[in-house]
Amino acid sequence: MIWDKPTLIFGDPKAPLDVIAFTTISLGLVYVHSCNEEVVHAIIFALMDQSESDLGEPLTRLLPLGLGLLYLGKQDSVEDTAEVSKTFNEKIRKYCDMTLLSCGYAGTGNVLKVQHFLGQCAQHLEKGETFQGPAVLGIAMVAMAEELGLDMEIRSLEHLLQYGEQNIKKAVHVMDTLSRLSHDVDSEVAMAAIISLGLIGAGTNNARIAGMLRNLSSSLWMLELGLKIQ
Repeated sequence: MIWDKPTLIFGDPKAPLDVIAFTTISLGLVYVHSCNEEVVHAIIFALMDQSESDLGEPLTRLLPLGLGLLYLGKQDSVEDTAEVSKTFNEKIRKYCDMTLLSCGYAGTGNVLKVQHFLGQCAQHLEKGETFQGPAVLGIAMVAMAEELGLDMEIRSLEHLLQYGEQNIKKAVHVMDTLSRLSHDVDSEVAMAAIISLGLIGAGTNNARIAGMLRNLSSSLWMLELGLKIQ
């Protein structure tokens, strides 16, 4: 089985957080949409085993995402795991819940889930809470396949951009953030940002993202030409 090796990683108390996080994402991508129970349980236990300090690290958020990928588009099948997530440490509980529901109902146009996410975005954040980020992305993911609903959610996101918490504004502005990072002096950061631009625009034919990528391509070509001339 593909996941036998990752199980050893999850069971290793000395495994660093970054290895656990990227192992989880890899499992989510390999078993996407499968609801594989063994992988689900392995990731849940990995989340429960994280220390208080690790739960505050940004990398830990990749664990709920890997779990959510297993339920991508599965709707009701994700509800039981979302209930289990409510037993997690409060530092990751709501973030995990929002991520699971976002993935589980992606592309379904489920109005009730969109209203649920909007309700979460209307709450005032306590210090250290980050669950509104995946809630905003959940609005987009659930509504993206339904044209009328998509237009309505775009208007809702515009209101959130005006009146929402800072955390919400960051999630809405993800494209701009990635655009800035694509020019980062660190080549690995820039490459990751460029790939992310492609991922968030996948299948959309988004003119703005296409323009960004064309400009980056031209800039890289000019840089390469300049180096050759030198």
